[in-house]
Parts: sequence; structure tokens; C-alpha cells
Amino acid sequence: MNHAQFNTGEDWKSRGFRMRMPPLILATYDPAGDGDDRDALVMMAREEHQQGECWDPDFAVQMVFRVLMVHQMPSTFEFPDKLAMLLRLHRELGRWQRMGRCKRHVFGVETNGVGYAMGSSLRNAIGNHVLTYHTASQTATDSAYSDKRITMPRLPALDHLRVLAETHSLKIASDAPGKEILAKELASFVWRRPGRPEAIEGQKDDTVMAAAGGCWIGAKVLPPFLKHKRFSADRGYH
Repeated sequence: MNHAQFNTGEDWKSRGFRMRMPPLILATYDPAGDGDDRDALVMMAREEHQQGECWDPDFAVQMVFRVLMVHQMPSTFEFPDKLAMLLRLHRELGRWQRMGRCKRHVFGVETNGVGYAMGSSLRNAIGNHVLTYHTASQTATDSAYSDKRITMPRLPALDHLRVLAETHSLKIASDAPGKEILAKELASFVWRRPGRPEAIEGQKDDTVMAAAGGCWIGAKVLPPFLKHKRFSADRGYH
């Protein structure tokens, strides 16, 4: 899975698309599992490129996910350090919104196992800026909801990430801090055993799973701003 493009999106402009408003920022946090895994944070912008006008029957919106930052937290970080880092990022992204650099920002926290405490703490601190989800490894459905909670089925989500990369709808900003971490993990992601794509022996896939979570939330859970009539910049999705 090594097709993520390093470019500025000029290819979409050449096709007649234009960005219709500041992007939605998705910051996806994937907590460490067993072994020597590291907590991963991937921040991306979901851009909505518009072709035509709303009243045009051929009107189209193309969503593009642009990776802005990739970070693996140090193994020495304790829970309060991790929470403090996410809260600092929340304040910075709030400043981005006030400056017009983004329409809104949302944190996605994977709550399998050890992630539950972080998801709850972050939601208690910043409210509706947080979406929690769990990864289901055994289901092949592409449904985003299961038992009234957000679910990211592993295989469909990773296939979705692959398709985005191959169609140049997943991009890595050339100046994105930590971009080499994600690029390396994407290049070492293989089918190691039946039904389970993962990193080759000796490599990690923490940032790949965080990126898959961001794209899944952006495409399956949060609809385009244009079509969501109940979106409010102050109250969020409700």
C-alpha cells in the first residue's frame, strides 16, 4: 500500500474542481496495543472540492484527505502527558478555525481496550469535538454503526484507505511532520495471514491504522458540510 501521493492537489484543479470552503480537520488517535507498539496520532484535512454549482444536476463534490502531521508518542509518555498533548492540539486547532484555516476539527479515538480511558477523558474535556470508535477485526461489512456505536471494520477500512491512495484522493503534504513514518508503514503493509493485512515482521502499522480511522470517519461518519443541513459551526454535528 504505497500509492499515497506527495503533491499539492493541482491535479484536482486541472480537472475543474475548486475547494469550496476551509477543510474539516480530523485528528485520529490510535492507542498502543500489546508489545512495543506506540500511540499514534495522524492529523489530516478533509477537503471538499466542488465542480459545478449546487443547482446544477451534474454537481459533484470530491473529498480529498490530505495528511498534515504524523506522530508516534514516546514510549516514556504517561497518560497525563498524552492527554495534555491532545488538549494542546485542540487549542491550536481552535485557533486555526478562528483564523479561517479550517471549518471545524474533530478528534477520533479508537477505544478498543486501553483507548477507552483516553476517549472518555478527552470527551469530558472538550465535548462534541470527540468521536470514539472501535475496530472490529472479524466483520466484512462496511457499515459505520454497530449497536449504536461507531465501528470501523478492519478489512473494509484498510481497503478504503488503499482505494483513496490509488485514486490520489489520499495525499501526504510535502511539509507534513513525520510523513516518512506513515510512508514507511504504508510501504511495509502486507497480507501476512489470511484475512488480516498488517505490517511485515519487524515493522509497525500504528500510523496506518490511525490514518485508516481518519479516512473512515471522514467518509462514512461525517457527511460533507454541503449536504448536512443540521451542521452548526458552533454546536457541531447534532
